[in-house]
Amino acid sequence: MNEEAAVLRQAVTMNILIVDDEPSIRETCAEVAKQSGMKAITVATAEEALEVLENSAVDIVLTDLMLQQSSGPNATPSTM
Repeated sequence: MNEEAAVLRQAVTMNILIVDDEPSIRETCAEVAKQSGMKAITVATAEEALEVLENSAVDIVLTDLMLQQSSGPNATPSTM
């Protein structure tokens, strides 16, 4: 990477949305994102994620594929 690209990369802050129902995973991912210079937004449910996406500019979404309380077509029952 040339010097100009490195300066540009440092100047752009990426917003990452982290969606996971496990608090420890959310916190760890958010800490890694912050150390990488990103602004992390964390939520526990798909419904909360959709609300964030409707109201905020998000560049990256990192999500758990097996969220416990989701109501989408591939959702797993919360009794499992």
